[in-house]
Amino acid sequence: MTGVTENPSDPQRDTDRRHFRERTALLGSFSAHDLMPARDDAGGTTDAGLQDFLLEECSRITTSHGRRWCLSAGPRAWTLDALRTREELLAAARAAPGTEADPARAWAERLLQHGRPPSPDGQSYGELYTALTVVGWFEDAPRARAQLARDGVVLPDTGTIGQALGRARLLQPLHALVDPGFTGRAGELAWLGALLDEPRDGGRDTANQWAFVHGPGGVGKSTLLARFVLDRLDDGHVPPTPCLYLTFDRHDLVAERPLTLVAEAVRQLGLLHPRSPSTRASWSGSWRAPSPPTG
Repeated sequence: MTGVTENPSDPQRDTDRRHFRERTALLGSFSAHDLMPARDDAGGTTDAGLQDFLLEECSRITTSHGRRWCLSAGPRAWTLDALRTREELLAAARAAPGTEADPARAWAERLLQHGRPPSPDGQSYGELYTALTVVGWFEDAPRARAQLARDGVVLPDTGTIGQALGRARLLQPLHALVDPGFTGRAGELAWLGALLDEPRDGGRDTANQWAFVHGPGGVGKSTLLARFVLDRLDDGHVPPTPCLYLTFDRHDLVAERPLTLVAEAVRQLGLLHPRSPSTRASWSGSWRAPSPPTG
């Protein structure tokens, strides 16, 4: 197994560096101060080991807590493979330093403790990103991954997380619009729902109707539509209501280039809705061009 070069002339420094790797292998980021050991009576070899560790095995990253350190991919993979077992990895997660809460450590500890990951449904973008990050660490550590499987720990599929992550990223602007204390607008929400749920009104096909939401600036038009779309995506409709969010604030969506809108629509439908035969049949019926008049 590839690893860092040991220094036979200073075994204590090598021991310190290995200890630092084990304490940070399941951290997304950390502060050097969190690892700062007390100077020993023999001349402070642990301080020198920390300096070597940071400069040779870590990189600097920018986080919401400012500039911090992150264990590099190679040393992280070697360390996870060396720890390997569920018990040792769980002990490393619990022994990790840090004055700030680390989402990666919390997610890894929960996985190792319970043996199964939480369902991606309903998780936020940040939670899903953390899950994908931690699973990626174990993808690079095949020995640890194989041992965890023998220990009964189920790692989630990266494709499933990636699909949920894309969905969460797409819905982020809508969640940002809707305050958790959103109330009212029941009549407008019911009217929009009826427009979709009742495709025929007095024999007149309403499947291709347009609804215009208008009002003074700041009255809540965007919030109303965001609430409606989020409700329709989460209400368990079978087949689900196809919804799209197209904003021309994006430079890659150009009204004069319709194919950019079609491509984005296809991408969003793949993220937001399951690909089942019943769903495809329903959408095909909704999108079919009306028959020309006869007679």
